[in-house]
Amino acid sequence: MRLHEIIQTPISPTISYDIKTNRLDFDDGCVTPRLGLKHVHRMKLLRRRYLKQQAQLRELRGLMYGGSLSVKQTEVAAAQAELEAIQSQIANEIQAAELEQARKDKLTKNALRYIKRL
Repeated sequence: MRLHEIIQTPISPTISYDIKTNRLDFDDGCVTPRLGLKHVHRMKLLRRRYLKQQAQLRELRGLMYGGSLSVKQTEVAAAQAELEAIQSQIANEIQAAELEQARKDKLTKNALRYIKRL
């Protein structure tokens, strides 16, 4: 059974899930105790995963039938901008490290020169 079939199929034809009171209501008037948070959370996760997969499927179908690439292009542009930001940050850190090393080398050179004079 596929995920969307699990979500769309009721537990029983005579049962409906009452979201407001968090109960399973039977048509004959019997009401089961409240569902545990674990069960409600699991249902929400299944629903979220299903909706995400449906969105991906719609997007792919749109691309198959000549849809626009605007969503993919914006994702690529965002990833490219993030990559450029990381690269510039790394370059700045390398430059700062090189300046620090040059300063240390200069101090070492001056210290050796001073020691040789003595």
